[in-house]
Amino acid sequence: MSKQSNDSKALKPAEKLVNASNWKHLARWNGEGFYELKTEDTGDCRVRLFFTPQLLEAAEEILYRQIVNATRFPGVRMVVITPDAHYGYGVPVGCVLITDAAEGAVAMGPVGYDIGCFTADTLVPVVDGNSRPIGELAETGGEILVYALSAEHKVVVARATAKRTRTDAPLVKVTLDNGREITCTPDHEFMLRDGSYRQACELEPETSLMPFHLHADRDGYRFVQHPATGTTQRVHWLMARGGLLGVVPRFEGQKTVIHHLNFTPSDNRPENLQFMGDRDHMRYHRSHAEKFTHFQSAEFEERRVRALAAKAQTAEGHAYFAERGTKNILAYMAEKPEHFRASVAGNGERGKTYLVAYNTSPEGRRKSSEVAHRQHVCETCGETLTGGFGIHNHRRWRHGYNHKVVSVEPLAQRADVYCLTVPGYGNFALDAGVFVHNCGMMSARSNVEAEAATPERRLEFNRAVMGRVNMGFGGKSLKLGRLSDEEFQNLVRGGAEYYVEKYGATFDRSHAERHRIPVDDDWQIPYGGKGRPERGRDQMGSLGGGNHFIELQRSSQTGTLFVQVHTGSRGFGHGLATNYFELAREEHPELLKDIDLGYFTPDSKHYRDYLNAVAAGGNYAILNRLVIFEQVSEAFREVFGEELELVYEISHNLVQKEWHPEFGDVWVHRKGATRAFPAGHPFLKGTVWEEKGHPVLIPGSNKDWSYILRPLAGAERSGFSVNHGAGRRISRGEANRTLNQRKMDDEYREAGIVVNADGRVPLDEAAPCYKPSEDVVAAVVGAGLAEIEHSLWPLASLKGVDELKRRKGKGRPERKGGRGEGKKTSEHY
Repeated sequence: MSKQSNDSKALKPAEKLVNASNWKHLARWNGEGFYELKTEDTGDCRVRLFFTPQLLEAAEEILYRQIVNATRFPGVRMVVITPDAHYGYGVPVGCVLITDAAEGAVAMGPVGYDIGCFTADTLVPVVDGNSRPIGELAETGGEILVYALSAEHKVVVARATAKRTRTDAPLVKVTLDNGREITCTPDHEFMLRDGSYRQACELEPETSLMPFHLHADRDGYRFVQHPATGTTQRVHWLMARGGLLGVVPRFEGQKTVIHHLNFTPSDNRPENLQFMGDRDHMRYHRSHAEKFTHFQSAEFEERRVRALAAKAQTAEGHAYFAERGTKNILAYMAEKPEHFRASVAGNGERGKTYLVAYNTSPEGRRKSSEVAHRQHVCETCGETLTGGFGIHNHRRWRHGYNHKVVSVEPLAQRADVYCLTVPGYGNFALDAGVFVHNCGMMSARSNVEAEAATPERRLEFNRAVMGRVNMGFGGKSLKLGRLSDEEFQNLVRGGAEYYVEKYGATFDRSHAERHRIPVDDDWQIPYGGKGRPERGRDQMGSLGGGNHFIELQRSSQTGTLFVQVHTGSRGFGHGLATNYFELAREEHPELLKDIDLGYFTPDSKHYRDYLNAVAAGGNYAILNRLVIFEQVSEAFREVFGEELELVYEISHNLVQKEWHPEFGDVWVHRKGATRAFPAGHPFLKGTVWEEKGHPVLIPGSNKDWSYILRPLAGAERSGFSVNHGAGRRISRGEANRTLNQRKMDDEYREAGIVVNADGRVPLDEAAPCYKPSEDVVAAVVGAGLAEIEHSLWPLASLKGVDELKRRKGKGRPERKGGRGEGKKTSEHY
């Protein structure tokens, strides 16, 4: 435990609140565009709410607890809540946390990262042959052995620990096609059949998940099926080959086997397994049986023979004895080959006559028809199939190779939730049969008149971009492919500086917020772990899902075309955050119930490493946006025949060391917020923005205005920060339940906004999900934080699409010279 966790100044999460019911009434308007909030719960910490009266009234009541949480971090100097604020994890989305640079915390929750988890009753299969509730595993503590999946998609046995991760968390229920239900937080990631991950709230019916199959054979031994190959392997040998039982010995003249000391073949705890020679093993079992005279009695032998005879009359028994007989005859053939050959000489000719006669007889035909039309009930899903081939193919393709999602339902109740840490794999299997497990903006402009973007060209632009930029969860880079570890290290350490020197570039990197964030030479990327940041090695230049987008826009000020991009650090940043959350959990066990509030202070052994991880993740995110800019520029040039010019690239969801006129050197955490440095700010000295201030990019929904603002001197009052968007007003689950797909599609079509290539609007990202951007930006302008430079209306919107559906041909971009050439424009437009 760190020194900080025993310190009286350590973070104390908001539990019992004094002013939860009247905090809005205690907020005092100060006449400078924001409310001051001072309550018994916030103490002496300065809290500023940049709300209009209407936004304050509409604010979620739950925000107050999260605002109070933000005031409890060590070394906190000020908390700023931006106009788009809404419920997040730990602290609100739209929160700026400013802490002292010398003594204060650098935190993870306030830079926009969430941990997904399961309710206490979720069953996890362990190697002792049982499935145990995850809450029970957390309460018991200690290390357990569970099932995980390797990078090669083969099942392994891995060490894990279980802990409670959040209290009173929101929940969804995921129902699978095997009838099993999983209750978890909306953000928990499920592994898809291709090995990528998707949050529970983003799963759709028919989404194929990575299957986990654990069965027992007739002798009681447990075996798994490897998703990569479909082959099976007994668990005790899976553990042995994985090194969990030590070196596999050899026994002279014998085959090595594994003995279960307690004679329970399903119990594969390492302490219950022992290597033996096969003949020694048989002798041991025989000698063990001889210790019990009951097994040698005539009465027992008579009952045993009767039981065997009865078993032989059953389908299962018939199959068992057939297999046993096959083994015996094969042994006989091997031991006495000459005797066997003499015995079977002429069998083929003799048997052929009888077989042909029987098969062509009325009885033979009747029997064959009966077998071919026999009805079989699938033991997994209950479906009735005809014939042996029918049930075989059903089991193989319906259950043997993937599980599918039936539904995802938001739940009204909330609960404490739990998760496992599985070092080296970052995933684990549930008894239900499946495996489970930072951002910014960029804007570019052109001299192309908006009238050139006809409906046909908007669709052509979308298709051209989709042919160059992979979108959706698990999307890979089409430009860079999978990078070597050496090159990946160069990029996340060297940032845009290295990229331009190595590859050349069509963008002006002076228009990026930062060219390179320094990373210490001796810092090592924490590969593996629960987060697996190595996922990002093949994603640089891909968009991702959720609220990430690419948008073609029209400026009302210039009448020309702009393009805006929102994406982040993909699996790399997510993986880094996950691994450091686990380290923060170890340092601050008192925050077990509130791991969203994990942090490090200067006395932590992980403090410097975490800051390096933030820098590397920032470099990745900046490069990801710039690489996408190059690909979008190619598409724009192909469709409109003109160049795009980078306006600005800016990060949000990041912690940065800055200087504040009142507080001096500070750490500024911006969760759902972005920098707003006006002209003359010290950090802009020597940049192209020194005299005017840098642009601020605020997107609305994809059927609402987006804005480019210019910061003003008044931004000092908000910690030189403004919101990064309009802010959600309904959840993804509520959107999918309440919005009508056809109505949304029609509204966008009537507005002239082309969505992807098929015109289908993602309901959880549709306009009603977000606050009106005009209201939010009015609060920014009214507070004197910034002024409007461009108002941008969407013409074409690109959102992450389901990569699995794309591979099946849905939404596939049509390229010149390919199958799409010469086809008519979609009738949707």
